[in-house]
Amino acid sequence: PFAIAFGLKIFLFILYGIAMWPLVRRRLSRLMNWGSVMFVLTTTGVIANFIFGTMPWEGVEYATAFGEVSTTRVWWTAFDATPRLSGFARTSFAAATFLGVTGLLTMLRFKALMLQLLIAACAMTAIILTTSKGMVLAFPLAVLWGLVHQRNPSMRGDLLLITVSAASLLLPLCIVYLGLGAHTSEAEVPSILVSVWGRFTSMWPDAFGLLPDGLQGLLGAG
Repeated sequence: PFAIAFGLKIFLFILYGIAMWPLVRRRLSRLMNWGSVMFVLTTTGVIANFIFGTMPWEGVEYATAFGEVSTTRVWWTAFDATPRLSGFARTSFAAATFLGVTGLLTMLRFKALMLQLLIAACAMTAIILTTSKGMVLAFPLAVLWGLVHQRNPSMRGDLLLITVSAASLLLPLCIVYLGLGAHTSEAEVPSILVSVWGRFTSMWPDAFGLLPDGLQGLLGAG
């Protein structure tokens, strides 16, 4: 039961975002202004992390009344030891999330296509340096939708949402049961996608192997 509840907890953030949107919409200009500031700070941090290497505060741990607390997490990709850069954020995937959300907000503040593409390119470059695969895949889709919708406001997004959701659900099933990527070697995969290849060839098949038989498999092994 705990494993099922924990899984459902992940989706509560989607419902929270839907519920909070009316409040955010009324303050959208203020949000975009602050988002631009956060985008510049996060991008600067990641680029500085790439140029100067390990930041002074990375890996520092200190004791508090609630136990040991660490500052920025220090870690690397498992296959080629590429540093997962986080800049001023605590973790690389947090930095990637900031870059994706604030980069999109910053881009949409402007109307000139070339300037928008330049901002998106800067954000994408910094996201790649964090080695966060999820945002590497999600950000281009968000940018494409933002550019198209800004020029055609009447365009509905429900079809895109349904398509992305269906693809997200079907991808693990196709990978496991159709064996997609099983015959691809690590050397044939770009370094940024090596951990994705690891999910295709081992993590997802192993996870599906833990599922119980029958209808209980729909709820997981928890």
